[in-house]
Amino acid sequence: LPKGAKVYDIIVHFDALGSSSTVSVGDADSAARYIAATSTASAGQMSMSQEGAIAGVGYEQTAETDIILTTGGASITGTIKCVVMYSVE
Repeated sequence: LPKGAKVYDIIVHFDALGSSSTVSVGDADSAARYIAATSTASAGQMSMSQEGAIAGVGYEQTAETDIILTTGGASITGTIKCVVMYSVE
């Protein structure tokens, strides 16, 4: 994301990635800034607007940064797709 971007929603779609697997969404400063670790054992979706961390809503980037999906628990197998909705003024 560019400097000054404000994040308003992140939507993650995923296959059943394996039992005990999780995914969190954050950035270099906080691995769970937008979505805390959420089970991905069954196929589904998660979004910041439904399960997100309140600190991530409208968070303004102070420098150019990447959105990072972090896996946890068991090894994962499958597909993850992500959409990030943000604005830059």
